Amino acid sequence: MVSAVTVRDFHVGDIPALLSLMRALAVFEGYDKQFAVTADDLAIHGLGPDPWFGAKVAVSAAGDLVGMAVHHTIRWTYDRRPTLVLKELYVCDGWRGAGVGHALMRAVASHACAIGAPRLHWLVLPDNHAAMRFYRSLGGELETGWQSWRMEQPALAALAVEPT
Repeated sequence: MVSAVTVRDFHVGDIPALLSLMRALAVFEGYDKQFAVTADDLAIHGLGPDPWFGAKVAVSAAGDLVGMAVHHTIRWTYDRRPTLVLKELYVCDGWRGAGVGHALMRAVASHACAIGAPRLHWLVLPDNHAAMRFYRSLGGELETGWQSWRMEQPALAALAVEPT
């Protein structure tokens, strides 16, 4: 069924459907109550003069968006080369297992190579074993040398105003 989709960069006409896919992922991953992305955000920050992110979309022969891969670039790190970060990968229920995720990942990998990125990073929920199997099948591997950390409000605000 993968031959029934094409993968391309998203454009302005895709914004409503892309937003819908992003919401569906938020529901799937359990952060839908905090989901705050708007159509304007996608237009301004994804298609503006200096985009913060990019998105590859899988489009069915009927013209429906059936999957997405949202990515952003860390412009350079320790080796002065960019790192591509896969922020979100989502394939609609009826299209899972049909090669859509693989096609999206191939497009992301191609983009990474085109910008000279020697690596691609992403996060996986600890109980999403299907995703782990999928990523391993593509050559991905669990990064064991690092732990993912974060700081949220109010700790972030407290640190920002902490006296020196």
